[in-house]
Amino acid sequence: MEKAWTPTLGSAWWASTPNLPDTSKSRPLHKKDVSINFYEYADSAQENNEESLSSWMGQDPRRGVIRVYQPDSSYSEVVQCTLDTEGDEVMGRCLVAELYIHYGTGLVRQVHVWDKPLQMQNEFLKSLGFSNMRRIQKEGMRKDLAPLFKFVAGKEYGQNIQDTIQLTCIINIKELDALSYWSKRFSVLCGARLFVFSTSKPSGKLSYVVDLSGSTIAEYNSKKYLFCLKIISPKKQIALAFDTRFNMSRWIERASQVVSSHPLEINVSGCSLQKLPKYFFLNAHMTAINLSHNFMVEAIEEAERDSDGRELIEQDIGWIDDLSLFHNLASLSLSNNEFYHFPIALCRISTLEELDLSCNSIEVIPQEIQYLSKLTTLLLHANKLNSLPISITELKSLQTLVIAFNHFGELPIVLQDLPSLAILVASGNMISSIPKDFDIKNLQLLDLRLNKLTAGFSQANNLLSKLNVRGNSITEIDVKNLEHLQYLNCADNDLSLITLGNHPQMQILVARNNSITQLEISSLCKQLTSIDLSQNDLTSIPDNLCDLTSLEKLNVSGNRLNRLPTMIFLMPQLKVLKAARNDLETLPIRIGETCALQQLDIHGNHVSSLPAQLLFRATRLQVLNISSNKLTSLPILSPNDEGRSLVELYASDNQLEPALNIIAGFSKLKVLHLAYNGITNIPASLFRSLRDLEYINLSGNQLETLSDPTICSSLKYLLIHNNRLSALPTFSNTETLHALDASCNLITEIPKQEFRKLAHLDLSANPSLMSKSGGITYLNNRTSYCFEGIDGLNKPTVPDNVDVTMTTPHGNWTVGSAEFIGISSNELCTAQLKVMSLPGYPKEAIFALMDGGVSLNAVKLIKMKLLPTFIEEMKNNLSVKVDSSSRMKHFLQYLSHTFLSLHRSLGDVGRKYGSSMVLCHIQAQQNGLYNLNVSNTGLGEAVLFRKGKGIPLTTPHQPATNDDERRKLVGRKGFLSQDDRVNSSCATSRLLGCYHLAPQVIPAPSSSSLELGVADEYIVIGSDSFWKHLTHEQVLGELNRYPVPTEAAKRLRDMAVSYGCRGDISVLIIKLALGNQRQSVAAPSVQKTGEEEAADDDLEITNIDDLLSDIEEEEEGVANSIAMSKPKKQSRRRPQSGGGRPHSGGPMRHGHSSSESSGEDMAVGGGGGRQHASGHHSEASMVPAYSEGELLASPAPPQVKDYPSVTLPRNNKPSAPRNQGYEALKTSFEQTQSVPELASSPEPIGTHQLVQLNNRLSELSEEMHSGQSGKQANRLSYVKRSYQQLSNEEDN
Repeated sequence: MEKAWTPTLGSAWWASTPNLPDTSKSRPLHKKDVSINFYEYADSAQENNEESLSSWMGQDPRRGVIRVYQPDSSYSEVVQCTLDTEGDEVMGRCLVAELYIHYGTGLVRQVHVWDKPLQMQNEFLKSLGFSNMRRIQKEGMRKDLAPLFKFVAGKEYGQNIQDTIQLTCIINIKELDALSYWSKRFSVLCGARLFVFSTSKPSGKLSYVVDLSGSTIAEYNSKKYLFCLKIISPKKQIALAFDTRFNMSRWIERASQVVSSHPLEINVSGCSLQKLPKYFFLNAHMTAINLSHNFMVEAIEEAERDSDGRELIEQDIGWIDDLSLFHNLASLSLSNNEFYHFPIALCRISTLEELDLSCNSIEVIPQEIQYLSKLTTLLLHANKLNSLPISITELKSLQTLVIAFNHFGELPIVLQDLPSLAILVASGNMISSIPKDFDIKNLQLLDLRLNKLTAGFSQANNLLSKLNVRGNSITEIDVKNLEHLQYLNCADNDLSLITLGNHPQMQILVARNNSITQLEISSLCKQLTSIDLSQNDLTSIPDNLCDLTSLEKLNVSGNRLNRLPTMIFLMPQLKVLKAARNDLETLPIRIGETCALQQLDIHGNHVSSLPAQLLFRATRLQVLNISSNKLTSLPILSPNDEGRSLVELYASDNQLEPALNIIAGFSKLKVLHLAYNGITNIPASLFRSLRDLEYINLSGNQLETLSDPTICSSLKYLLIHNNRLSALPTFSNTETLHALDASCNLITEIPKQEFRKLAHLDLSANPSLMSKSGGITYLNNRTSYCFEGIDGLNKPTVPDNVDVTMTTPHGNWTVGSAEFIGISSNELCTAQLKVMSLPGYPKEAIFALMDGGVSLNAVKLIKMKLLPTFIEEMKNNLSVKVDSSSRMKHFLQYLSHTFLSLHRSLGDVGRKYGSSMVLCHIQAQQNGLYNLNVSNTGLGEAVLFRKGKGIPLTTPHQPATNDDERRKLVGRKGFLSQDDRVNSSCATSRLLGCYHLAPQVIPAPSSSSLELGVADEYIVIGSDSFWKHLTHEQVLGELNRYPVPTEAAKRLRDMAVSYGCRGDISVLIIKLALGNQRQSVAAPSVQKTGEEEAADDDLEITNIDDLLSDIEEEEEGVANSIAMSKPKKQSRRRPQSGGGRPHSGGPMRHGHSSSESSGEDMAVGGGGGRQHASGHHSEASMVPAYSEGELLASPAPPQVKDYPSVTLPRNNKPSAPRNQGYEALKTSFEQTQSVPELASSPEPIGTHQLVQLNNRLSELSEEMHSGQSGKQANRLSYVKRSYQQLSNEEDN
């Protein structure tokens, strides 16, 4: 049994007399406050500064410090500890009797005398993702760790845990009748009941109980007392008088919360309880208690007794053992209580019917569970179980058993002997097969998703109605014996054939993402209402599918269909038909007169015409998606206005200018996508006819003018980028306008109009756009802006959140981006950071994309802090000396530490909000090549396109599709709900921020590195919403079609939206041009004498990878290079201009990591030759302490000239004539691919060079054996001496 008793100094003085003091005048004085401030008696060693503490910790990895805070104060002191230091010693040194841990989740845990505080702190830091022991020691010293984890010496004000469950007070009470009078009574408000005692002392007898459920709570006017409230319940009406308004307010608030609760049920989850308060047991008839997310423990095994058998120490009640005092308790939840074993005391609660012990660390279920004979529901998911006891068969009433996300390798045989078992959930285990003789007679629902099954459930079962085997490796499934099957989910397997025969009760079939080439469905499946066969290899659908008269939803997208059944539009109940991304050229022409179709999606096919009667007879059609086809016209409409029900029309990437008059007939239209249709003119009558429009996308056409679209009084989103517009339309109404994208046009000025309701404005790539004297200050400063490529922008008037992109001077990469607010969003919750040239490292860059989901709070902070945090961590990583064996492991720690530092720095914002992020660092090597280092948390993705193939760089942190991530989630006591949300709350298992979701959701990123080469073309970073709707092949196709990154980014974003993306979307494209990268970043060459050149020829040493660009330099040249790497006093503050930094390890050429992101452009630092002509950087340029606005004001390298608008051609069809602006844009873009190299100064020799030089020397020693020439021997001797000198310098 766990210990449960710890000595204390006692409670506050009013604990014995429940009448609370007037807290409106002063803060209550805790007992611990009576003692002298413990910090005045702190050990003198605590006064050591950070440097001496670091030195002390560095001597032993078992040492460390904890920071102990004074209650209700930001003041703290460090306490030196070892991993063996226990809680009583720490409390003794701090002169306090109680020590608490405050977690970022909001929970507070008391440190017991036997606990080891430093060990607890280290384990917490490791759970975040820190692995380096030296870094863990330093993190423990930080004050900004407090929002995540902190020690507090005593209770903080308002931390009385009992007050979160019960309120006790001595108050004046009277019944509301003529004969009653005020009397002072001791009263307890616990749960939904008020207990009133007969006297003012708690030792008195219980007088009566008032049920607050269904009662009315209100203030009461009394002539005698100022602060009164009345409670009017169905059985009793009373008035309560308090001495302060504060106390009355507390009681009113608590009573108001429970009036809708059941009087016999109580929820005390997340109250940091280790035991229940004694008055909790006044309600002995409680039937349901929720104690989840606490720290409940069992009592000590046996109290010490005297010779007569009497207990020497009277034990309090409130432990788990005492729950048996509730004689009617039927439902108990103890999930997330950090149990390492099953509490045996629970087996004494014989009345239990529902027991929840999920999300603990229980490894064994005891045999005593048989005593819970009335148990009907047992929840054991997210533990560490691998077997069940034989005694569980005694639970004859058990109907629901959940053993998901444990360590079961097979289904326990004992389950067959549970006669009442109807629901079995065993998902997320390691079950590889089901025994042939396995049979649970009354089983109705079986969930085996996310296991390792290779064969489906084929056992005969007369009652099984729901079967879920999604996410296994099943190659064939036989369900012919399951006659009563109603629901079958076999998605995400390896099926090639699916057969449904005699299943008259089948209603839902989900078989997406398999390899199905053949579908056999009997006409007997008359009850089928929904079929999902998307992402398979079907080339046709059987015609008898149309005999399923109850079918309402059919999804066959992502197959290879070349036709649909001829009778499909005659199906009487079919409401949703999705056949996108197939090979369809025509659609069936027969349309039923009573066609029930409400949604039709055929985007991404080759359809050239729609059935003539489709829009005439499909009078209920609300959503039509025909994007990316070959349409030039639309069929006629119904003559009845009632029949023109279309609300959303997605028709991008066609040739539909002739059909504008048809579109104008959809009077109820709210969403209209007509991008990339070659449209030259939009008649003003279109907007007048469609006054309900909220979303208009006319991008990628050839519009030169546009009439006022805001005559559509509800217009929120307007996209008109990539046209030939010379001016924005004159908006008559901007009150509802939420987002405007007019980039890549020929706009010359911003109109003087109010845009204060805008959440997003993009006017980038309008080369002639000039801001007038007023600049753009009249715009909303809370709006997200993008003004990249605007030469004439009045920069001093640009708000701090405006993007101004700088072009990299060396021309090795060019960047384009696009993002937009989703239809279902109120603000853009993504952000991008594009640092084209790192401060201090002008030939390197970082690109990041952040996605905050539904909130921008965390994203703003992350973007603001990312650059300085990244540079600081990169410098810290380089300063650490590691041996050659651990160099590669150490290499990418700066990326991981960047993420973890950002997570910590979110502070109070991180308690509630979070963000995914993808971070890419293009890192220059000494040999002229580049490394690409990538880290990510969340669901974003980065992809490198090399030789026409997409190489994922990031790891998707989605446990439903990632086995390794799911295994780690189970280790953190996590699980996936039916909709694949982590612990039913979050779509991913890793995020920055969201402290309240720990420990299941952590910030630790996945990192990888590879070497970039000439064959690498693009890096594409996209948000989760972007990659959900576009494949790698589709993205590569658009990149090849549109070589300008900005143009490609806009096009891809619009395509994703046209294909159904409704959330915020963000994409960042980096076009690589590394054909002459050696010349752009290689170390400078040194002049050689003729003799030395001859020696080089004899030696024939060439192409020494990742070292000095030419190892055959003269001795003087190498000596100069060595001299440059010496740690001079000034060199640390002023490194050479254009120089690369020393690397801590060699390049990692293989591997890739997971990522996600979104963001805003920023160019920092400029080019080495232009900005740092003096050849030096200041220290501030290494770790910038300036704001983003100051960064934007940095001198810019030469901008690309003439960046006019473009007209984008459509997919897979002859492009419309491009304007002169496009040709100029293309020419200017091509010029950036061959920007002359700027002069650079010699670069210092790095640590990784020594390792690779040593390897090369070993090779040379083997090649140059005893027969080598004198010159070769001298040369080898010289190189060895150089290596030794470099090694000595590195050690120093």
